[in-house]
Amino acid sequence: MVLQRNTILLPKPTTVPDSDRCTGIEWNPESIEHVITALLPQYASELNGIPRDNPEGTAWHGYYSNNPFFGKVDASVAYSLIRERRPSVVVEVGNGFSSRVTRTALDQNQHGRLICIDPMPRLAVNAVAHEFRRSTVEKILLFLSLFSSHDELMRHCSFWLTRPPSNTF
Repeated sequence: MVLQRNTILLPKPTTVPDSDRCTGIEWNPESIEHVITALLPQYASELNGIPRDNPEGTAWHGYYSNNPFFGKVDASVAYSLIRERRPSVVVEVGNGFSSRVTRTALDQNQHGRLICIDPMPRLAVNAVAHEFRRSTVEKILLFLSLFSSHDELMRHCSFWLTRPPSNTF
């Protein structure tokens, strides 16, 4: 096999033993393979526009991949999933660089709203989010209960790609 410059090899997903499972995350090797082999290449031209260093202006709502919190791989996967799934609402609990990626994907979709919730945000997200709530966990749970079972939500960290399970929190 000849590797091209800037090629990243990712291992093929394998079944995760029960002892290594993360509570609340359902591993789906077929979906992971879809993201790696189809979804990321589909949005490659857009992902190539991610700035490496702190950009001047408003490209990607101020996101840059050379940050210590939400790197290019995380950003690429999150962006591609949002572009593909076209959620109506993205509720992000804990905000920062990922909020900027999420908003950029929603803007590209020309569809969807970003609601950011954080009791003490590291970065200002008022200009990034469609709606920002400075809130505690207890209030977040009450807020999330307002969504119907037909709403499609995506959640920061482990994403809800369909209706959230009733026992998530």
